[in-house]
Amino acid sequence: MLHRIIVINSELYTKAEILLGDSSSIQFVGQNNIGKSSLINTLNFLYITDVKQMRFEANKSLKESLKHYFPNLHTSYVVFEIKSSAYECIIVKRNKENELEYYLVKHAYDENIFFEDLEGGKMVRPFKEVENQFVEKGASLVKLTREQLHNKVYSDKRTDNPVLLLSKEDQQRDNKTRTRSKTFMQIYRHLIHANKLSSDDFVKMIMVSSNTNTSDLTVFEESGTHFDDIEKLTSKMKKLQTVRPLFDDLKKTYTLFQEKQENLGKTHYTFLQCYPQAIKKAKEAIQAKAKEQETFQKQLAELNMQREKLLQEKGRAQSAVEQQTTILASLDKKFAVIAPYDTKLALNALVTEVENLEKEKQQIKQALFGYSSKPKDKKTLQAELKQLQSRANTLKSTINNFSNTLVQHISADAKVRQRLNTLLSQELLYLPKKAIKKQVTELEKVLTLFDGQVDISSIKENKPFVTIEELREKLQATQEAAHAVQQLLDNQEALAHSEAKWLQRFQLLTQVRTKPVLLKEQKKIEKTLKKHRAQEKKYDTDLLAQQKDIEKALASLNRCQEEYKTALANKEKYEGWKEKLLKQSPPVPVTEQLTSEKSLAKLYQVIDGSLQSYDDEYLEIERQMNKILLQLGSYFKAKTSEQEVTHDPETLIKALEREYEGISAFHQKRESIIDGVINTFVNPTQSFLERYYELKKYVKALSSRLDSYHISDIQKIELEIQDIPKLLNDLEQISRLKEGTPLLLESTEQSARLELLRSYINENRSVRLQDLFHFQLKLTKRDGRKELLSMSKQMQSKGSDKMIRVFLFLMLLKQFFVGKHANRLVIYVDEIGAVDNENIERLLNLCEQYHVLPIFAWTEIKEGFDKHYLLLPSIKNNGKLYLDEGSLIKKD
Repeated sequence: MLHRIIVINSELYTKAEILLGDSSSIQFVGQNNIGKSSLINTLNFLYITDVKQMRFEANKSLKESLKHYFPNLHTSYVVFEIKSSAYECIIVKRNKENELEYYLVKHAYDENIFFEDLEGGKMVRPFKEVENQFVEKGASLVKLTREQLHNKVYSDKRTDNPVLLLSKEDQQRDNKTRTRSKTFMQIYRHLIHANKLSSDDFVKMIMVSSNTNTSDLTVFEESGTHFDDIEKLTSKMKKLQTVRPLFDDLKKTYTLFQEKQENLGKTHYTFLQCYPQAIKKAKEAIQAKAKEQETFQKQLAELNMQREKLLQEKGRAQSAVEQQTTILASLDKKFAVIAPYDTKLALNALVTEVENLEKEKQQIKQALFGYSSKPKDKKTLQAELKQLQSRANTLKSTINNFSNTLVQHISADAKVRQRLNTLLSQELLYLPKKAIKKQVTELEKVLTLFDGQVDISSIKENKPFVTIEELREKLQATQEAAHAVQQLLDNQEALAHSEAKWLQRFQLLTQVRTKPVLLKEQKKIEKTLKKHRAQEKKYDTDLLAQQKDIEKALASLNRCQEEYKTALANKEKYEGWKEKLLKQSPPVPVTEQLTSEKSLAKLYQVIDGSLQSYDDEYLEIERQMNKILLQLGSYFKAKTSEQEVTHDPETLIKALEREYEGISAFHQKRESIIDGVINTFVNPTQSFLERYYELKKYVKALSSRLDSYHISDIQKIELEIQDIPKLLNDLEQISRLKEGTPLLLESTEQSARLELLRSYINENRSVRLQDLFHFQLKLTKRDGRKELLSMSKQMQSKGSDKMIRVFLFLMLLKQFFVGKHANRLVIYVDEIGAVDNENIERLLNLCEQYHVLPIFAWTEIKEGFDKHYLLLPSIKNNGKLYLDEGSLIKKD
């Protein structure tokens, strides 16, 4: 049985742990809307295994409430601890698809498995850690399917250790569409919202608990044309007589057609008999040619690989020939160069020339740079030369500019010019030299300035001045330096030319002296070249032979492929013929007789040639058929073989022959129709009424068990079924129709019943079981007054109404489970404050008698309950509720 309920990290609860144990009753105490209903509605997750039937606060569905109970995907749980032969836990969580997942673990609830102790408090463990914690304790989680969950919660076998052990007595109530556990759930789900139960809901619950077949009486919907059959028969017989001449013509035409059809049928049958063997041979040919193709393809692939290898080897030989040929050509060039020096005289002359060039080179080096000096490189000398030439050009430009100025020509004495450069202004000094009328030869200490004189002895000559002579000297020195650098460059050019000439002649001498080595190398290379050319020729011969093999294999493959295509085409052609024959409209007949011809092609040719005339003749038959059917109108519409009758002449002929033979039996058929109508409706109606009487009997027995319960001033509670007289009387009249003689059927009483039945059929009417009655409660007060009340409204005061509904529920539920203390059912009763203490005591006694553990909820403490849990939000838990045994209200 359910031993403990734990809610972890829901929207309202940090943790709620309710120990049911051996408690006889429990009350939740807390303000309205604080979470009392939210907590106990978790029973949905256990007792209601069909998610579609779950209902939560404000009648919300599971989908609307899922994140209320499981706001966090990995750390929100509802745990049910089950106590049977050992402790087990059913763990409920939400997955990524927003669906419930159930896990069973054979281990008692342990808070330390779900919570981790930290300095600031406790933290909920993620699901993976919870799994690991159980594993460390030697237990493992087993994920439950819906069926496994259902079987764990409900069973009538003690060995299954179910949450609720169902009574085997109820096992007899099972049928194909509803098990007793589902029946239990259908009733239990209404218990939480009992005060919102409608009259229809209560009717359904009573019928479910009584195991009454609640299917509707629908026979009246299915036979609306039965009573028209008699009138239609007369009209049909007249039509049959009208089309008799047409029918005779159709029979003659169809007889001639059948003779031709038989010959065609034999040919077709022979074709079908020969077809499998022809197809088999075609398939065998296809398979054989496919294998042969594969063999040739492999052979061709292997030959191509060999050819590729030969080409690579030939390529290597060709490369070697080209390489050796190139080397020989190079040697020939060398021999051509050294040929003029084959004589001793020419060789000595070359040696002498090389020695003289060496001496010349050394002389130039020694003359230019000495033995120890390191010459500057050409690049450095060219840079120095460029710099000197640039400086010389600048000096030339300056000299050209100064050569025409007054300051450079005013005196022949450079010191005088320098002194004047200090005394005179720039404008005067740089006048053209033609402004000089007479040069200054001497410079006195007193300067005569126009008609005055100025003492200039104190003026120092500190103003910079360069004379034209100095500039010319600098220019000459620069030019000389540039000439020296140019000479060095020229000498380096001479030296380079000498060294190049020496090197060329020295290399030539070296080649002449190495001629014996070159000759030896030439013979070796010619030998190697001959070998490679022989290999190249051999590869050409091999490749030519290989190419012939490839061409032969390719020709064989092409031939095989053509033969494969031919075999495949034959197969497709045969299949196409057969498909065409099968799809022929009208279909080609089959007569199980063979012709002497066995060639599939010739057989098809015969069939194909006959089809055109066959179609034309069949069209004539169809025309005659349509003419007959047009005059018959809807004669065959009520027949199940209408499709065959209107499209198959033989079926139509046989059908009409049967109809003509049956004209004399018209009256018997009419009586048969009447008898069939009676049998069709009487038995279902009788069975339907029997179900209703069984329900009434069940309700009466149930009502008798309510006699001993007293609520407030109500001395007696009775549950009554009130008949709906008109409908019930109609069904009883229909059920009294009996199969009998025509004379009996014509009696006034039976005719009236038949007419009543016909009116129901014409209305296309179905009847529900609850259409025959309505429920009401009959209350007898202690003062003798009686009241009849409807379940769809509040029946008494709020407290009395709740008590009446709870009593009714418990009366229904107790039939489904084994009534023992160790198998108690947990139920929930909200707003118990509306019930007085006397009625609470009666309710507790009833729960104890029925082995039910009730959980009540109210804003204030009510006396008489075993345990009281106080629900208070906690600032420590961010306004959420925290509930465990520490939340119990202690009794004095």
